[in-house]
Amino acid sequence: MQDKTANEISLTAFVLIALQENLHLQGMTHSITDAVTKAQHYLETNIYTVNDIYCLAITSYALAIRNSSYFDAVFKKLGTHAVVRDDMEYWTYASSSSSNGNSWSSPSVHATSIDIETSAYALLAYTGRNLPLDGYHVLKWIITQRNSNGGFASSQDTVVALEAITEFGLYSSLHKDMLISITSGQFSKQFTVDSTNAMVLQTIELPKPYPQKVLIEATGEGTALAEVAVYYNIEQSHGTQAFHVSVNIDQETFVLLETNTCVKWLRRGKSGMAILEIGIPTGFQAKPDNITHVPTLKKIEVENRKLILYFDEISGYPVCIKLKAVRTGLVAKTKPSVVRVYDYYKPGT
Repeated sequence: MQDKTANEISLTAFVLIALQENLHLQGMTHSITDAVTKAQHYLETNIYTVNDIYCLAITSYALAIRNSSYFDAVFKKLGTHAVVRDDMEYWTYASSSSSNGNSWSSPSVHATSIDIETSAYALLAYTGRNLPLDGYHVLKWIITQRNSNGGFASSQDTVVALEAITEFGLYSSLHKDMLISITSGQFSKQFTVDSTNAMVLQTIELPKPYPQKVLIEATGEGTALAEVAVYYNIEQSHGTQAFHVSVNIDQETFVLLETNTCVKWLRRGKSGMAILEIGIPTGFQAKPDNITHVPTLKKIEVENRKLILYFDEISGYPVCIKLKAVRTGLVAKTKPSVVRVYDYYKPGT
């Protein structure tokens, strides 16, 4: 995870990108321009102290769209962390929360959300600097991470990845006239892709018995994406537990409920960004204002009868949340409330 400096730089880059996209907002041009100039200066002054790949990627994109003279140096630094493999380029964290080998994983398992988002910002940096062809190998890797529904690991990385793919697509040929042939054994099917249907998803289901090989050939002019989706079932994984959670009731009266929820990381190192959800019994209202001075706690939300707490990371030392809830009404036959914790970028842990 990022340290404080990297967090501040990443946030500044994110805001700079948003402001740059709205630079000519009516009635706000002067104030936005001033904020953009200050944000750019902050990035150019502080980025050399950071080695975090996400921070470098989002800052590279921010400086690219600002046509900053510092872009080349920052992007070169990001490039030293790239992984080049199988004619693809991407960026990845050596995450302590990755699989430890105690459970089976699919050979086609996708990357983590943070790796996808980082690589997508790198691709945006290429296109933002009008270097789309140099980013082709990054595009290839990002496309391999898509699921069969067209999305990625989470909503956040999906937004950034789709934006990067779209920006890259703007540089492809505007004229589209292609014939796509799909052959498998005795089965054959053809698709046409042109300007009238380029945005329309065309699908087929291969006949049973499902083949081991599928030949896809394209002729004509333009670009298109062909994807083969394979669905199968696996036995539920029984890997090692990632978190330990304990809940104790410190005080329980007719009008007041006080709980102490403790959570810790059970694997090596520390978790990534983690979320703790504490269910609130029906008829009670949580008082989150009493939660203060909790290490790495960054944000608290109250949503649908549960308290959601966001942590930068959780270590092997217990982090405890003392929560007060007051009764707001009488409810019969209440259901048990649930407490759960999970890694934001790897919800299965």
